[in-house]
Parts: sequence; C-alpha cells; structure tokens
Amino acid sequence: MKKILSLLIVFSTFLGVFGQSNINLDALHSIKVDISPKNEIFYIHNLKKSETIYSLAKYFRIPVQDLMLINNISKNQPVALNQPIKIPLDPALIIPSTTQKSQTWKPVIYKVKKKETLYRIAKGYFHQNIQQLMARNNLTRLTINLGQELIVGWWAPSVSLPVVPQISNTIDTSMTVDPISIQDDSIILEKVETTINELNEVEEVIPVIKNLKGIAIWEKADPNDDFLFVLHKYARVGSVIKLQHPVTKLIVVANVVDNLPSGIYPSDVDIIISKAVALRLGALETRFQVDMTYYE
Repeated sequence: MKKILSLLIVFSTFLGVFGQSNINLDALHSIKVDISPKNEIFYIHNLKKSETIYSLAKYFRIPVQDLMLINNISKNQPVALNQPIKIPLDPALIIPSTTQKSQTWKPVIYKVKKKETLYRIAKGYFHQNIQQLMARNNLTRLTINLGQELIVGWWAPSVSLPVVPQISNTIDTSMTVDPISIQDDSIILEKVETTINELNEVEEVIPVIKNLKGIAIWEKADPNDDFLFVLHKYARVGSVIKLQHPVTKLIVVANVVDNLPSGIYPSDVDIIISKAVALRLGALETRFQVDMTYYE
C-alpha cells in the first residue's frame, strides 16, 4: 500500500510539471504585470488546482523549458499548489485593441509607478499608441497617478496578430530638461534641419513643411517633467516639431509621439505638450498660442 502511495505521489509531482491540464480561466480575472529593470514584461501566477507548468507555458506561449529555467524548476521537482510562477510576456502578443472583443480575452493590467508617464508606458513598455492606451482606459488627459491601474491590452490563448515593426524598449532620454541654458537647443535644431534636408533629397519621401500658429495645452499637475514630447493634430508621428513661445521667444524641439486623440479636447486645440516642453518654453498659462514648425 505504501509503495502504491509513493508511486501516486511521484506521478502527481510529475504531472504538476508536465501534465496537460488547462488554465483555470474562471479564476483568471486579469493578468497584473510588472516591468523588470531591463524593461521586460512579466507576470507572477500562483499555480491553481488542475494547472501545470505545461498548461501555463502553452497558455502564455512560452517554451516549457524556458519557463522551468526561469523559475528554477527541475524535471522531477514537485510544484506545489499556489506556488508563484514568474512568466515573461512577449509585448507583441498583447492585443492592443481598445475594447474587449471576446470573453476569453483577459485584461492585462499595469500599475503606474513613480515618475512614469503615458508616453513611457505606451511606447517604452507595451509598444502601442498613446491614443489606444487613453481610449482603452477612458482617459481624457495625459496626467496619470501613482498606483493607478491601466489596462494595457488583452491576452488570449491564441489570436492572429498583424506583424508590426519592433519598437525598442529603450526610452530616448537624450532630450531631457536642462534648466540652465536654452542655447544647447542649437545642436538639436541643427539635427532637425539636417533631417528635413535629407528627407527633401529623397524622391519617395516629400514632407510638407508647415509653419503655423496654434493653440497648445498642458497640465501643471503632471508629476513628470523629464521628457520633451507632444501630441499633434497633423504632425507626422515619430518626427520632431520645433515650438516657439511668441512672448518668451524661447524655442523647444520635441518628439511627436502620437496624433491628438479625436473627440476629447476642444476643436481649436492643435497640440498637447508635456510639462517638460511647457516649462522650457516658459509657459505660465496651461493654454496659450505657440508657433509651430513641423512636417506632415
């Protein structure tokens, strides 16, 4: 009898690693993820009844050998009920839809940390447009709060996703606020002019240069003042824009990270600027006129 019990224990241990049971989807209401120091997305899952390392690997589309290696689980090692399992998630497999189109889709949730912005979370971590992140979470402004939970996408057992170019996990911090001198912008302006000149020389790409006045808005409550970025109605996403305050005469060059979300802001608003841009322009009002040079 003892020998039979021992065999059953060994078998159940083996099944805990390699058995092909399914994920308990009823208990999996959401997938709360975190970001590693290397900007890698991971999820800590407590092993539920009927779940195995194999079923977790299959559901989260990661080789079972990799999952075992990450969690230091050997072939014959017991896997206890409720044991935390660290699961890395491929951002390319997170569905960026603004709405949940199937009950099998589980919301992927990220909790905002200190000094993080929508720009960093959308572009740096989860490879999506700021507009998508705002629409999915019914956000009407760029400011987010410490500890706020955001739905950054959806996870499904298997969904055919379009192939998109990979975006680097590295946030470009070369354009950070320098409160000492505005003269350093001459170097950046030189790069902007060079880029535009190079584009003009390529027959396939003929950018339309715009020199216009427009209405800019920003939020003083934004806790982050490190990144120079804007959302613009028409400027080409991924390009740069030169802004000048008509009163202070200060100039800033910023990244165009996305287009302006439609239906959220007043129709006369042309550009949303980050707090870093506003401070460097010397803006006192949260709504003001600005001179803009950009290309579409």
